[in-house]
Amino acid sequence: MNFLFALLFSLFIADSALALDVPPLKSLVTDLAGMFPPASLEDLDQRLRRFKTETANDVVVLTVKSLDGEDIEKLTRATFAALPLDDAQRRRSVLLVVARKERQFAFHAGSQLQALLPEPVASAKLQAQVALYWDGLRPDLGIHGAVHYLLRVIRGDIRVGSQTEEEKLEETSSRGREAGAIFAFYHGPCHSARRVWQSHRILDVGRLERHSARKRTAAQARRQNGHMMRLRHKRADGEPVRSPR
Repeated sequence: MNFLFALLFSLFIADSALALDVPPLKSLVTDLAGMFPPASLEDLDQRLRRFKTETANDVVVLTVKSLDGEDIEKLTRATFAALPLDDAQRRRSVLLVVARKERQFAFHAGSQLQALLPEPVASAKLQAQVALYWDGLRPDLGIHGAVHYLLRVIRGDIRVGSQTEEEKLEETSSRGREAGAIFAFYHGPCHSARRVWQSHRILDVGRLERHSARKRTAAQARRQNGHMMRLRHKRADGEPVRSPR
């Protein structure tokens, strides 16, 4: 029995020991890889703080320059276990880890959130968001996209395994030859850019409709005013006034 206990303890220590030295995470976003511009880092940190206030769930982000041969899943588990949280908070927390050099991503969720993030589908969804920007000038935007997706899942807005409206639109459009070039262009930056473009189209259509309605109303008012002016002139000149048909 003592031998078995010693063996299990040694395995736990071996799994917890990391070749990569990660400092204690004191904020919700720790950017050791330098992937975030200052404004982007502040924006994400504020979003995660608001989310924690609204839902009592912690979402923590860590980026590292390189794994230095370390397994990212092992790093994620060890870092999650070392988060400065009590057991109740840890059960309601998610840690996202991004390794810039290796282009790898992993996450670990507390026990109360694991049912919302079934594997391997959840990892594939989040990895897809991050991977959009590996080759871009703003790799931080992929992490923003992954966090946005994760927050929607935790809030219950979407469910892992089901397609979002954006994903359905992309799949439908990618089947059409004529729409392929358009989505290839907008797929470059990110899903958010495509959503902005779509929302702008909707807003433009609405503006055109409202503008046309205002023009029709103004034209009708001008015709009515012109008719009234002609009636006044005829009455003033003593001409007979005909009732409009």
